Amino acid sequence: MDKRKLDILVLSCYAPPYNIAGALRVGRTCEHLQEFGHDVRLISASNVVSDRSIPALREIESWSVDWKDVNERARRLAGGRDRSLAITQSDKKFLTPKQKLLWHASRLFRNATNIPDMFRGWIGPAFDQASREIERRKPDLIYASILPASAAIVAEKLSKKFDIPWVCEFRDLWVANHYYSFARWRKVLDGFIQKRAIASSSALVTVSDPLASDLKAAFPTKRCEVILNGADTDLLDQLVHEPAQPSDKLKIVYTGTLYKGKRDPRVLFQAVSMLDPVLRDRVTIDFYGSDAPLYIDELATEFGIQSNVTCYGKVDYRTALIRQHQADVLLLLLWLDKSEQGVFTGKLFEYIASKRPIIAVGLDGNVAVELVRERGIGFASSNPVTLRDGLTSLLNTKLRDGAIAGLNDEALKGLTRRDQSRKLECLLLDTAAGNV
Repeated sequence: MDKRKLDILVLSCYAPPYNIAGALRVGRTCEHLQEFGHDVRLISASNVVSDRSIPALREIESWSVDWKDVNERARRLAGGRDRSLAITQSDKKFLTPKQKLLWHASRLFRNATNIPDMFRGWIGPAFDQASREIERRKPDLIYASILPASAAIVAEKLSKKFDIPWVCEFRDLWVANHYYSFARWRKVLDGFIQKRAIASSSALVTVSDPLASDLKAAFPTKRCEVILNGADTDLLDQLVHEPAQPSDKLKIVYTGTLYKGKRDPRVLFQAVSMLDPVLRDRVTIDFYGSDAPLYIDELATEFGIQSNVTCYGKVDYRTALIRQHQADVLLLLLWLDKSEQGVFTGKLFEYIASKRPIIAVGLDGNVAVELVRERGIGFASSNPVTLRDGLTSLLNTKLRDGAIAGLNDEALKGLTRRDQSRKLECLLLDTAAGNV
């Protein structure tokens, strides 16, 4: 490894201050690389979401590039940005016939036009902005963080034009993504686009060993490093100071997106319904997020625990951190399918940073489930009886001690964002030196 100062150009559709999955990883990684002594520049997309509550980047040269949204006209027909998101993500059985028609029309439109994704209109402006920056000061390497995959397209074009090595970070897999939502014919096309783009990359990065195995199978000649998301403990200390209010109830908190049949609380609700009635009355489950309140209400009613469950809707980033910090225990929902075995989710590390115990609902062998068990930072299962027993133990502890103890620093060892950024630094130094 050649330890020297690097000039790094980072490309990502998502970056702070937009509160969307992946933005925090990109921003905090840039800050740590800058802290390590490297020069970092970042090119991202403007107006990604309306929520801009993630802390802005510190001392990083960055450009939030305007772009043409290919879905804007379709959104206007559906009633605006927020309305179309509700139509595409809500449980379809709660939609009116008109909304269902719009949902299907939206799917057809996205299949035909969102190539490689909805940020296709960002590729040209991002390439132009990056080209100006490269002409002003040529970087040692380009680092593209995907998904969205448009960042990889820009990186591949820049690498070819300016003869600069580039590294592709797969926060999520592209064509092999278990949440891939396009049609079969699109998967064939996207496979071709991915193969062509990644062929010119010098190295790959992803977030877990199983995903790394998938990438190595697809690109056997490429070096692939696993860089976990990492816990931003220092950021949490800066933003959250509000203590939890004393309570004799066990407060379970979930923050984030729900996917019916995938990231779904059904098994937990079943476990709560199986508790001794006296203990069950001492459980509260609070959901903070934008999705599926009707489904959650229906599910709670099915298991007779309506009084235990509350949906608070979407909140900003800092409020979500506060609610996590004030919880007795945090709920991590994983898809109960072996295709998600390699998915940690950034939410796990956000939870770890709060130093609160975690209930993980997921299958044995899932990387997140195994991490929770190995580090002793909570309990994990997909079996409602096992979850019920774990809840009973937590409730008895809360009744006996008045509180649930937080995680100790040893449990976080090696899992902070800074730790993981140091590991990434080694790969980038090797790439710049041609040692990959």
